[in-house]
This record gives sequence, structure tokens and C-alpha cells, in this order.
Amino acid sequence: MIVHYRVKKLFGIKHLFLKISLLFILIALVVRPDKLMDSCYKGLLLFAVNVLPALLPFFFFSKILTSLNFADDLGRLLGKPFIKLYGVPPCASYVFSMSVISGYPIGAKLISDLYKSGSITRNEAKTITAFCSTSGPMFILGSVGAAMLNNKSFAIVIYTAHCLSAFINGFLYRNKKNIPHVVAPIPCAKKIDSVLSESIYSSVISVLTVGAYVGIFYMLADLFVSLGIISFIVKPFGFIAPNVLTSGIAEGLIEMTRGCYVLSKSALTEILVIPALTGIITVGGLSVTLQSMTFLKEIGIKTSFYIATKTTQTLIAVTLSFIFTFIFF
Repeated sequence: MIVHYRVKKLFGIKHLFLKISLLFILIALVVRPDKLMDSCYKGLLLFAVNVLPALLPFFFFSKILTSLNFADDLGRLLGKPFIKLYGVPPCASYVFSMSVISGYPIGAKLISDLYKSGSITRNEAKTITAFCSTSGPMFILGSVGAAMLNNKSFAIVIYTAHCLSAFINGFLYRNKKNIPHVVAPIPCAKKIDSVLSESIYSSVISVLTVGAYVGIFYMLADLFVSLGIISFIVKPFGFIAPNVLTSGIAEGLIEMTRGCYVLSKSALTEILVIPALTGIITVGGLSVTLQSMTFLKEIGIKTSFYIATKTTQTLIAVTLSFIFTFIFF
């Protein structure tokens, strides 16, 4: 009875803090509507220019491929290593391939689709989540490497460490029974026009959800910076690392793209900026976390589990990037 009361009281405090925080943000919107509207506009513009053109085709075509049982087809070709290494069905090879090619939150979306179709169980979905939550080459090599850093070599190191960390991270959460739940491919009975219309609808809804997260969290990052909250949080770490490094990481934990931009424009040395960028991209920030959980919560995967997998993956990625940076630069 006492434990129940304490838990209830704790959750009550958490909800009260959340309500106060949301009320504070609403007041800020009323007091400074011009600045925050402009900030949200910049976030949505960033999404429209850099994210939407890449994400929408991947959402659309991956949905069609999933509907046409392509996951099973690819699983027959590439699935055996995933059965041996992680104890998951062969279709996990499809999720991993699409995740490392297209980036957040495609992996989470495909895991949700496969679970709903009965191709994987919830435990298998959790294992696949541990190694299929990655950013893609278009963002890392294009947006970060070419546009922000103007250095393709740095971006290659970041992408390599990032993908390897996902591959290694899967071992920590592998299905130890190593008896994957394999479902026979279901013949596709839907007409192609039905598949196309469903894929369009699903893709538009999914990509608009992602865009809303990017716009809102870009605005929140701006709000926290203008109010001095970011500088207040990172100030105690000033004796450990430069302020620009800690500020960039803090902003990246809210919105990944913004943090990458701040760090890329700093004058930090390679041994600092490359691991920091790798860490931000791997953890994904609050915006990417909520994007992914939009799909994963539908199938019963808890936020705490997702955060645990991203924490271990980030530690592995940062360690690898330090080693690669030390060797190659």
C-alpha cells in the first residue's frame, strides 16, 4: 500500500512538472510569438528542404515492398547471418538494410509494419530495434559531411562508426534462445492500386508526423537557448570541455540537426568534433526518439527500452569514432 502510494505520488509530481513546463512554453509563445513562429518556420523549412524529399520516397517505396512481402524475399537471400547472430527471423535483414540506407525513423516504421503483419513477435521486434535504429547516408554524408562540415572524410568516419555500433549493439540484446519465430510468406492478394493508395496515405501521415516533431523541437531548442537554459545546464561542465562542445551536444539532444549544425560551425579539433557528431547522430535527440516511439509504442515497445538501446549504441559509436579519428586523422 505504501509503495503504491509513493509510485502514485511520483507520477503525480512528474505530471505536474510536465504541465508547468507546457504552460511556460505557451506563455513564451504569447510573449514572443514573432521569434518562436520564425523559429518553428526555420525548423519546418529545414524539414521541407533537407528531410522531406529524402524521407517521403523511402516511406512510400518501403511500404509497398513490405506489402508485397519483399522482406521475405530479401530474407531468403540475406537472412541466415541475422538468424545466427541475433536469433531473429530473416526479414530482419530487410529492416536493417532499409534503416542504414534511409535513416530515422524508417527502421521503427518497418518493425511496426512487420509486427502488425504477424511476421515477427514482440520480443523479436525488441531485438531488431537494438540494431535497426540508424541515420542514413543522405543525412550523414550529404547534410552533415558536404553541407555542414564540407569534409567527406569526416562524414565517412561518422557513418562507419554509426553503422558498426548498430551492428555490435544487436549482440547485447540478441534473442539468446536463437529460435526465431519464422512465418511462411503470405501471398499478396491485394490489387496493386490498393497497395499504392494505402502506401501513399501511410507515407504522407508518417512523414507529416516527422515534420511536426522537427518543427516543434527546433523551436524548443531556440527557446531554451534564448532563455539561457542551455548555457545554464552546460556551465558546470565548462572545466571538462569547451562551452561550444557542451552547448552543441545539449542542443543536439533536443533536435539532432540543430546540434550537428552548431558543432560543425565550431572551431573544435577533429578528435572532439567527430566523436561528438557521431554521438548526437546515434542518440538521435528527443525529436528522433519521439518520432521512433510514434511507431514502436503501437506494438508495445517501451520508451525506457528504446532509450537503453540507444544509450549502449551511442557509447559504442563514440568509442569507435575516437579510435577511427585517432588512426586516420
